Amino acid sequence: LPLDNRTLRHGGLQHLHWRGVDYTVDTTLWKESWSPHELAEVEQRQAKMDWFPLAWLNFPKDVLEPQTLGFVGGHLSHVDVWRWAHAANLDWVFVLEDDALPNPAFG
Repeated sequence: LPLDNRTLRHGGLQHLHWRGVDYTVDTTLWKESWSPHELAEVEQRQAKMDWFPLAWLNFPKDVLEPQTLGFVGGHLSHVDVWRWAHAANLDWVFVLEDDALPNPAFG
């Protein structure tokens, strides 16, 4: 992807034209580190939104990973799937990472 890696990692706006669609990649709010207090605050907000509780288990690890070209590319690939599903008039779509593992809690 034609994006500046430094801007991804340290925050900023970048514009991208990919597969015929214009995107703005916004990392202005991405933090390089989170305090335990900030993570707890986010967890409380998610609980108020009735977030699936097991989703929180990965959030602290995921949010601490740096933004990379692969990270953005993966999200753009998901957008492609959502656009395809919308064009196909599907009622729902389930998007997984290539390394996804089922959670035993789902039964």
